[in-house]
Amino acid sequence: MRGLTEKETQEAMAHILDNLPIEQELQRWKQEEENPALMRKLLDVVAQRAKDDGGLIVSVKSDEVLRGAENIELFQADKKGDVNVVSSNGNYRFAMVFTSRERFKVCNDTSGFVVFIDELFRFLISQPDIDGIMLNLKKEEAVFDKEMMKRVLSMMEQR
Repeated sequence: MRGLTEKETQEAMAHILDNLPIEQELQRWKQEEENPALMRKLLDVVAQRAKDDGGLIVSVKSDEVLRGAENIELFQADKKGDVNVVSSNGNYRFAMVFTSRERFKVCNDTSGFVVFIDELFRFLISQPDIDGIMLNLKKEEAVFDKEMMKRVLSMMEQR
């Protein structure tokens, strides 16, 4: 089986990162964070994007991937990197995850892998030293703990 050409890779990443629906729901939810219906809608949209082969960019420290939003790569098992995390006051650790190259630019001094949402959530749920994700750090910013990620996976599987 042949590998993807550069053009095919860029087209695939554009499809995988077509996350405007998630960004729009994040913006709605940020206007009224206490509204559980808006959070449910956000989780629905994330689950639908996962079902549609949507992906997210996870910030990593890697000597194998160039830094910056323009250098993000599709995740490949042969490339290694450590997930970058932010810590909260309660000593919780959240993986830094982004919906688009534009939003990833706040971490331009790190590397990034594009990973399918369901694969990323399954991986992060299995990591004992990570408590969840911080989605779009310094932008719309939403925290999903592991229970929320499990809920998204369950919603995705029910579709």
